Amino acid sequence: MSKHKFEAGQLVLARYNVGGGPKWSLQHFSHVNSGDYPFNTITGYSFSQCIPYTTETAHLIGTSDPYEPPKPPHEYKWGDKVEVNFYGDWGIALYIAPTTDREKHWCSTKKRPCHMTAFKISEIRPMEPSHD
Repeated sequence: MSKHKFEAGQLVLARYNVGGGPKWSLQHFSHVNSGDYPFNTITGYSFSQCIPYTTETAHLIGTSDPYEPPKPPHEYKWGDKVEVNFYGDWGIALYIAPTTDREKHWCSTKKRPCHMTAFKISEIRPMEPSHD
């Protein structure tokens, strides 16, 4: 059974079985019943799997790929060693803190150690472990 709570009329992705079975299709959710195919849609069909239709799940339409829930974003702490994209060049930096509006994050780069630079979260990534 799905961990998601669905509302009647909500757009969902649904399919008949697990393990490389039929493809995900876009449906309007109706209600839940018991049995092997508990997820009912307004078309009158019942499905064994049902997930919310979102920008993160839209790529599954027409595929039999498994659904993998999105991973939570990485949370950085003061003092974490990170890599930052500084004008197209990834370099080592020290994470300081989010900006007051939390749109960007302060880091001190190895290239400019006495300055703090604000980076978008997409410009910051965890340091890869060293294999030396």
